[in-house]
Amino acid sequence: MTTKDQPRRVPIPTPAEFPVEWEQADDAEQTWNRDTHHRPDAIPALEADFWDQSGSGWLYTDKILATEPISHQEYRCINGYLYSYNRPLVAEDQQEAVKERNKAPMAKAIEDMERRWNEEWLPEIQRCLSFWDEFELDQASRSDLDAHLQTTWQYLARLWTIHFAIVNPAYGAMNNLADYYDELFADGEEQADPFAAQRLFQAMPNLTVEMGHALWDLSRQGLEKPALHQMLRAPGCTLETLRASTQGRDFAAALERYLDQYGHRAPTWTLLHPTWRENPAPVFKNLREYIEPGTRNPRLEAEKLAAERNAAITSTRERLSGYPQPARERFEHVLQLAQMGMTLSEDHGVYIDFAVTARVRYVLLACGRRLVDIGSIAATEDVFFLHYDELRAALVAASPANHRALVNQRRAAFEHFSAITPPDRLGVEPPPEEKKEDQEKDCESEDGILRGTPCAPGTVRGSVRILRSMTDTDAIQPGEIMVATATNPSWTPLFNTIGAIVTQDGGKLSHGAVLAREYRIPAVLGVKDVIHRLSDGQRVEVDGSAGTIRLLD
Repeated sequence: MTTKDQPRRVPIPTPAEFPVEWEQADDAEQTWNRDTHHRPDAIPALEADFWDQSGSGWLYTDKILATEPISHQEYRCINGYLYSYNRPLVAEDQQEAVKERNKAPMAKAIEDMERRWNEEWLPEIQRCLSFWDEFELDQASRSDLDAHLQTTWQYLARLWTIHFAIVNPAYGAMNNLADYYDELFADGEEQADPFAAQRLFQAMPNLTVEMGHALWDLSRQGLEKPALHQMLRAPGCTLETLRASTQGRDFAAALERYLDQYGHRAPTWTLLHPTWRENPAPVFKNLREYIEPGTRNPRLEAEKLAAERNAAITSTRERLSGYPQPARERFEHVLQLAQMGMTLSEDHGVYIDFAVTARVRYVLLACGRRLVDIGSIAATEDVFFLHYDELRAALVAASPANHRALVNQRRAAFEHFSAITPPDRLGVEPPPEEKKEDQEKDCESEDGILRGTPCAPGTVRGSVRILRSMTDTDAIQPGEIMVATATNPSWTPLFNTIGAIVTQDGGKLSHGAVLAREYRIPAVLGVKDVIHRLSDGQRVEVDGSAGTIRLLD
């Protein structure tokens, strides 16, 4: 196609309240989509650097997997919000050829993922965690703390390289099973069940669900003693009040053990907000909900799901009994890989997305305390409003600069833009998608139905609770329909009390879909602009099998 034949890229009008200054002239010629999955909320300067460093891990993933890169995700923090565009590295007419060449190394990566996780990647992650946990942050000199920070930044890129290297094969394995299942039973009744293939690897053991089950077990202790039960039901219950009470002392010790094991995670993928270990208020909220009458027992639900999985596998094997031996053997092999992919898709997040991020936060807070000591900033958390290079310079300078005015300026801008709804896209409009008009019509029918991807079966009616911030979970009440831009692994305990979940992004193999099926709550994901089409308190009916949200009022 010649230049004159290429469609004209239409600039996207920039809202007056969201002015944009592009770093490079050609940035304005790209389509920048807001990242509502990883970090939909506004972020400060140091967290923007964190995401830039984490994203750099993608550049080295292809070397690990021996695949050829086709594109690279470019990130920009614009007015505090993450935006990205997919920068092609291969000409469009060569991309299919590269995809074809990548099939063999990706197949090998899927075959090797369990071995590499157990023998290479998990040990490396654990060594990094030990590096952080064994370093005495507050006893180190400023120069040693600076060196520790530099190593932390290097580890961050490496560990996110591992993140991408395990995510791609893990999801590839699950997709392979779904594709092969469709191939085997293209004309069968199974096609009427959109979850038939996913049911074969549901309820696989993983650390995300283990965390939720451990909290449930802890809540059962709170039911054994009436006095303790009453203490936990009180909104003001804390570790301190439990420790000070004869009835709560043992429970406080057990809760601290839980937090030591599972509490190195914030309410979302963030550096800015405290982890559960630092502030266990979200855990106390979940405990209060768990001890209320009628709460579902996640362990029993998991047992039912595992029984369903085993029954589905048995049924599939019986149906395959008349198939050629190679087909049956391939099914067993693809099934085994998909089940492992399901486990690793969750476990890697517990280790990297949360445990590693928490340790990075602890390092940065220690740096912040040191800058407070030397008068560079006023409060420890002000460190997040410095950039990485500014932080390092302040740590090692003989006469550190006073960054208080700069921090105040950036904090004011952060708070200003945090109160503004940012545009979903910046730059230029993307090329029109095929059948886009049909997709638009399907999103909302004339009878008041929103449509998305069916992700977890079941039908429930309830009131909408919109989570516009990833950390705004305190407002949600048991039985409500949680509506958000995306799901988050830290929300796992919520899945035992909410009625259903609806999000703007995701698919049948997304984290939210997996957890919804694990906790037996209906889920409809990928509903266009859903947080702006619904309102708090609105009554809806969610049908997770049909992928619909019916407006009731």
